[in-house]
Amino acid sequence: MLLTIENLTFGWQNKVLFQNINCQLEAGEIILLRGENGSGKTTLLKLIAGMIPHFSRGKILKGDILLNDHSIIENPPKFFFPLVAFIPSQNIDFFLLNENLEQEIALIQAVFKISSSEIERKKGELHELLPGTRELWSKNFDRMTSFQKVLSLLSIYYFQETRLFLIDEILDFISHENLSFWLNFFQVQSQTGCGIIFVSHQPAEYPFRGWEIENKTLLRG
Repeated sequence: MLLTIENLTFGWQNKVLFQNINCQLEAGEIILLRGENGSGKTTLLKLIAGMIPHFSRGKILKGDILLNDHSIIENPPKFFFPLVAFIPSQNIDFFLLNENLEQEIALIQAVFKISSSEIERKKGELHELLPGTRELWSKNFDRMTSFQKVLSLLSIYYFQETRLFLIDEILDFISHENLSFWLNFFQVQSQTGCGIIFVSHQPAEYPFRGWEIENKTLLRG
């Protein structure tokens, strides 16, 4: 099982956001996460990504989250690198370490010892899946739009061969044409065994199973 959430209860200060959540995500599964504003959708993604409790702490945290049977509560985020990709709806710059995407991919190539031919092959794949990535490579991040930064971060995770994508409300702010590319990207990654959880408020009929946070619990469709 790629992801297992066991009896998870979390809250800030004295406010419980959700309690006694139990669910699982299999490799290759795509989940649409819904819920009202303030219900804890983004917080749940951050918990799964290990950003809580390792970078910020709630006052209430019980239960566990297991990635490939390892606890994110007991292990720091670097233990799961590059398994998990978190793409927030804001503050993207926090996740971009270099000046541009070419430098990011060069770093990945060095760390993972990927051949230049493999880099070019994956770049071609990415351009086919998400055509908007073609114009990103030599453009500095500080000259990009917010959406281009999101595409850059997604590209970085793609080259790292992430297995679990956590995507927060990005799809609510893109055009219909770009949405079709993203949904196709999801399907292709699913076929390779990646898991995907994405947050959306849009009424669009997505062809995926849903989770919904309601009344401090997680409902599964």
